[in-house]
Amino acid sequence: MKIENHYKRLKENYEVIEESLKKDLKDRQSTLGFSVSAASIHLIEIYLHQLNLIDSSFLLKHEWFKSKNKLAEKLSFNFPEKEKILHLLKEIQEKRNDFCYGPPKKEGELLSYLETFNQLKKVFEQLGVDNEK
Repeated sequence: MKIENHYKRLKENYEVIEESLKKDLKDRQSTLGFSVSAASIHLIEIYLHQLNLIDSSFLLKHEWFKSKNKLAEKLSFNFPEKEKILHLLKEIQEKRNDFCYGPPKKEGELLSYLETFNQLKKVFEQLGVDNEK
């Protein structure tokens, strides 16, 4: 996917996350799970595009972040803050299916999930990824 399309989808995910925050988070659990997961994948793909490490045919799948071997295969190249980014993505993606399909979570768990995502966003912002294109 072209970087412009990642930005378009990222904006859409941010809007959905904001809408979820304005409503009762507990009623938006699966929406939050899907949107946080998708936004985090768009962020890393934007970053890797900016570093010219991937082209528009490259596709990251959220389930790869649950497997260290798969990630080593698919992201064999190095980039700044790789370990930190992959750690945060792993945390997000490991919880994704439980938030999307699992039983209701307490508000604290939802807020913790969002905090992990905000930490990831901050890392990318510090690395020069523009969240608002």
